[in-house]
Amino acid sequence: MEPDRHGAGLLFQVLTEREEKNSVAIASNESFGGFDQDLHRPRLWAAIADRLTFNGVIIETGTDSYRFAGMRARAENAEAGRSRSRRPFRSPGRESRPKTTGEGEKTVRHALNLWREELGEVPDSVWQQTELRVLILADNGLTALPPEIERLHRLMTLDLGHNALTSVPDELGRLTELRDCLYLHDNQLSRIPDVVGKLTRLRYLNVGENSLTTLPEAIGRMASLIEFRAQHNRLTRLPDSIGRLRNLRELWLRGNTIEHLPPSTAELHELRYLDLRENSVAELPPSLAGLSRLRQIDLRSNRLCHLPDWLTLLPSLEKLDLRWNDIDPSLPLLTELERRGCFVLT
Repeated sequence: MEPDRHGAGLLFQVLTEREEKNSVAIASNESFGGFDQDLHRPRLWAAIADRLTFNGVIIETGTDSYRFAGMRARAENAEAGRSRSRRPFRSPGRESRPKTTGEGEKTVRHALNLWREELGEVPDSVWQQTELRVLILADNGLTALPPEIERLHRLMTLDLGHNALTSVPDELGRLTELRDCLYLHDNQLSRIPDVVGKLTRLRYLNVGENSLTTLPEAIGRMASLIEFRAQHNRLTRLPDSIGRLRNLRELWLRGNTIEHLPPSTAELHELRYLDLRENSVAELPPSLAGLSRLRQIDLRSNRLCHLPDWLTLLPSLEKLDLRWNDIDPSLPLLTELERRGCFVLT
């Protein structure tokens, strides 16, 4: 939904009047980094995002809508069922083997939603459904992903989030049709295999909420990535190859112990949103100085005590969040940023 100017103003007024007085619950399939991308008043929406996050609880599922996935599966089943005279009801969330009609035709399923089915392990029958495009295995207590995953060579989205995986097999790298989303968040992964570098069409990767201390240099070969999430791990640095992600627009690194960004980040010319909350950054990385499309930088809860003059030269910067750092809010540089239309929080 895209409110008009009047509607956006009314929403802001409601949130302001209820701030620290009453509760507000809002669900959105858009990240805060994208709140202002298609709206008429970007600074107003930055202020709205600020009121929503201040003293609030943010629940990031990191996944596509399961209701949407279920609806899509039901629609595909219904389309296939029109060619039959009668068929028994079958829950869209349950796996089923393709059925054969009297004419020998098969019903091909393209989406399989097994979210929260308490599986413990992936049923063997899943590997027979080689035409799958979307496979959701989230929140099933999985401790291992069998190498048979390579049989699903047509997959475009794979959701393995909210499980107990300690590793992923090298066969994952053979899913070269993965182009939409790969969710590996909220597991027990201590490393990401180099074979992810073969997923050169993938646009969204989430490896957050694991125990990663490093990321492989092979990440740099994932040239189609638009959004990369690695929040709440144990990362101290990023690989030098990160700069090869020339299409990257959002980089989420909250809750690590990163002190510096590699010089190669200067090559991330499409970057719009950078989340470095709750890290150990003491100096704003000079590699960001030439990123002309960068709109929002979140540096809350770091170790900053001064800011570079080049911040005022970022032409697209709309929001700079410096809260919970040792920054003097009266700095002339901050005043200049505000004058240029940047929303600064200190």
